[in-house]
Amino acid sequence: MTQAVPYPNGVTTFGSCVVHIEPDFATINVGVSRRSAKLEEASAQVKGVAATLKGYFPRAGVESTRASRLHIETVSAPDGTVKEFVASTHFNLTVRDVERLESIISGAMSAGANVFNGITMRSSRLREARAEARQGAFLASLKRAEQYAEAAGIKLGRVIHVEEVPDEELDAKLDELDEFDTSGAYSQTSIAVRAAVRVAFSIKAGKMVAATGTFPTFDP
Repeated sequence: MTQAVPYPNGVTTFGSCVVHIEPDFATINVGVSRRSAKLEEASAQVKGVAATLKGYFPRAGVESTRASRLHIETVSAPDGTVKEFVASTHFNLTVRDVERLESIISGAMSAGANVFNGITMRSSRLREARAEARQGAFLASLKRAEQYAEAAGIKLGRVIHVEEVPDEELDAKLDELDEFDTSGAYSQTSIAVRAAVRVAFSIKAGKMVAATGTFPTFDP
C-alpha cells in the first residue's frame, strides 16, 4: 500500500463528495467519410455532404457547429501502391434541447453522415458543482478526522496539509456508499461531479482525554 503522505504528522484523513446535476445541453460528434480510387472524387463527395449538413443543422435546432478540416488518408495495396483515398470530416454539435438529440442524429444520417462518435451530456453548472463537491469533500475529511480524534482521546488542531486527489484516481478510491452526497434525489441522466481530498490536521498539545471507544455512523 502506498503511503499517501510521505511524512505524516498529526491526523490525516480522506474525504470525498459527489454532486449530481441535471444536464441542460449536449454535444454530438458526427462525421462524413467517403473513399474512392480517385482523390478528387472522395474529396468532392465529402464536401458535398458536408455542405448539406451545414444547411441541415441550424434547421434541426443545433445551436452551434464546429467542423474539422478535410482529412485525407490512403489505403495501400499489398505491393505498396495507393489503392484508395479516404476523405473525411467531423462536426461537433451543441444542442440545448436534449429532447431532440435522437431526431437530430437520425436527420444527419439521412443527410449523408455515416460516422457517429457518441453523445456527451453536459451542464452549464459544472464549475459551480465542482466547487460544491470540493467543499463537501473537505467537510467529509474533517468529520472523519473528528471521529478518529474522539476515538483516540485527542483534540484536532489546525489544518497543516491539503492535497486534492487527481481525477484519474477517483474511480479506484471512491465507494458511492461512503461518499458525502449533497444532491438528494437525482435522475438516471444526471451528471455525477466528484471531488476528493486528503487533509492533515495537527494534534493540539495537552493531556490526552479518555478515548470514547465508540464509532458514530459516518454522516457529514
